[in-house]
Amino acid sequence: MIYSRKNKRDGITYWFIRYDLPNGRRKKEKAGTSKRDAEELIIRRKAEILRGTWQDPREGKAGPTFR
Repeated sequence: MIYSRKNKRDGITYWFIRYDLPNGRRKKEKAGTSKRDAEELIIRRKAEILRGTWQDPREGKAGPTFR
């Protein structure tokens, strides 16, 4: 699914994609400022899921540590 939202502060329209993962969860990502970028990204993500090569972009990024 592709959808857009207009930022209230600066008036720029941002495009987002939403897709289902193999485990049944839904994932959404910001795709940029053009619909074409969003269309290309969702095709790429769905192909990665079908091939089994999809990896969560947030995975591996450590959050802040409070020591």
